[in-house]
Amino acid sequence: MKPSLEHSIWLKDKGIVFIFIPKVACTSWKIFLWQVMGRQLTSNITYKTVHNGQELPLPYVSNMHEMDKIVFRQKLRDGELKVCGMIREPKARVLSGYLDKVLHHRNPNSSFSRIVIPSILSQQEITEERRPTFLEFLNWNIHTNLIKGKQMNDHWRQMHQILGINKMSDLNTSQIMIWDITQQEVASKWFNKQYNTKIEFPNSQSLGHRPTNNSEKKLEKYYNASENEKFNSLYRLDVELHKAIIEK
Repeated sequence: MKPSLEHSIWLKDKGIVFIFIPKVACTSWKIFLWQVMGRQLTSNITYKTVHNGQELPLPYVSNMHEMDKIVFRQKLRDGELKVCGMIREPKARVLSGYLDKVLHHRNPNSSFSRIVIPSILSQQEITEERRPTFLEFLNWNIHTNLIKGKQMNDHWRQMHQILGINKMSDLNTSQIMIWDITQQEVASKWFNKQYNTKIEFPNSQSLGHRPTNNSEKKLEKYYNASENEKFNSLYRLDVELHKAIIEK
């Protein structure tokens, strides 16, 4: 198992690593873990800063010294760490990424407005003034990931890649605890037990109001035969992973 170091939060005192996945309540998880660790939220923590490692300095493995990274990998190989994470129904997650960062994105200064959306428009040869369709978005990702061999944006990158799980047999160990997003209460209770705390898991509006896409309710609208075919070519292992977690 080789999780993404950028997404790995190493709670050394408990021998736990939590691997967060964008578009899977990652904002709530970061706030929750910060409080479980005994830290206080300040007015500086907003939706714009919560993912900033300087404003909310969670113990990201990617920000640690090289020796710490070596120790982390060794402990992971030796089964000395409890590996935790949360996943989401794959179609809903990918659609959420598209709706939030492409179709309805409004920040002109973000990397999505400056790089991602222009890249989709160019590669898909879209000349009219409009946003890419969901099918064009999926086609662009196929070109980026399967043809050019580049890693996809974290907001729709395959979950199994971020977790470092490439075969379902990796789940057959007590070292790994992966929950579905519908099991937030179970997961938060487990963490509270480890730290002897009673922190309530924050909801999606905990730092103030922000719009939600409710992508789970929009699957039929966006996924037709062509979209399903393209999706399956990119996310087959994510579908298998989610099925295995739900049935576990």
